[in-house]
Amino acid sequence: MTTLKKIVPIFAIVMCLVLCVALVACGDNTPDPSTTIQYTVTFVYGTGAENATVKVDSNATVTKPDDPEREGYEFVGWKEEGASEDFDFNTKITKDTTLVAQWNEEVAQTARIRWTDDEAVTFVFTGATPKNVEIGTVIEFGVRVSPYYVGEFKVYAGTQECVLGENGKYSFTAEKSVTVSVDGLRRDDAKIKGYGTEKSPYLISNAAQLKTFTDSINAGEETYAESYVALTADIDFKGETIEPIGGQQ
Repeated sequence: MTTLKKIVPIFAIVMCLVLCVALVACGDNTPDPSTTIQYTVTFVYGTGAENATVKVDSNATVTKPDDPEREGYEFVGWKEEGASEDFDFNTKITKDTTLVAQWNEEVAQTARIRWTDDEAVTFVFTGATPKNVEIGTVIEFGVRVSPYYVGEFKVYAGTQECVLGENGKYSFTAEKSVTVSVDGLRRDDAKIKGYGTEKSPYLISNAAQLKTFTDSINAGEETYAESYVALTADIDFKGETIEPIGGQQ
């Protein structure tokens, strides 16, 4: 009887321990966030913009981003790096993944033409200045060089040299957007030579020198009183108007 009394408390203690273990085992089964596996999904845009990365839980899906934009290209979807098929955004992520934006180059229907008018040249057109034209359009134009510039020059549409026709006009075919420019001109010598004496008069041989002479008088910088001046060549102002000496018509 005494032995039985000793066994009962021991049995009760054992049962309590078993019950405690069972309660612990049936407690909160929420996984520890620190042990959740995550993978990195990288989006490569191919536009020059910085790549984007997101963290995705293992066996979760990644959210599709907004479609990117790229000038001159049409966005057509995402592909996993090295894959041939479009990426399915219902795919569960089980590894680090790189998704690359796919682009189709847009075929231009028009070409934009830029004209580099400056003090050296003026482009002359029959009608409006061509700015946006259909691909394949032949553009014809004239070039008027300032009387103050000289030199053997060439006209370019981008890197293509324009053709000078028998009609005195240049032309090129617009295959893409280009800038039209003139190369080879330099400003003519505007310094007046001579000393203004009878034996060594001031010599004016070009438009730049005549403009220097005129401007200095009209600005009150020089009067050239009692000076000798000689015009040594015919001067063509090519349609440009020059202010008269003394500032009066």
